[in-house]
Amino acid sequence: MTSLIDTMMMARKVDNTPWFLIDPRHSVAMKVWDIVTCSALLFTAVITPYEVGFLPPPQSSLEVLFIVNRIIDLAFLIDIGVNFVLMFPATDSDQSVVWVQDPKTIMLHYLKSWFLIDTVSSLVSITDIVAVNEMGGANGWCSPSPSPSPMLFPPSPSPSSPPPHTRPPPPLP
Repeated sequence: MTSLIDTMMMARKVDNTPWFLIDPRHSVAMKVWDIVTCSALLFTAVITPYEVGFLPPPQSSLEVLFIVNRIIDLAFLIDIGVNFVLMFPATDSDQSVVWVQDPKTIMLHYLKSWFLIDTVSSLVSITDIVAVNEMGGANGWCSPSPSPSPMLFPPSPSPSSPPPHTRPPPPLP
């Protein structure tokens, strides 16, 4: 009686597919990975606009949302690596679909298609990491800033203070 792994290894030997390539048609792990990346994309699409619009910047690299964002960034970076070994469908001269099994062709296909977009969008998170580390030093804790940040809309003067264009009263004799 052969195990599932033995059967898979025999199938690989028959079609000469390199052992490290992932065939998305038969890979259970790839289906799970698709759910993970889809969840990360949904989280990013929903939470990031709220975070940017309504929450203060992270003050520490130990904040929960900061850690969750870095885990999602790591998932996207892993996904870049997965795409270098993921077989893809192509059409041959007969217009029938064939799955590309040549590692060099897979790599070049990914480099010419989504690689640049995936890499740039994943590496943007480095700015978050640098900003938090600059604010808090080596341990990620943030010390109070030496000067207040400039305000886009300064507060309006209180009703008890005189308007800025009036002159002070003349001195008493």
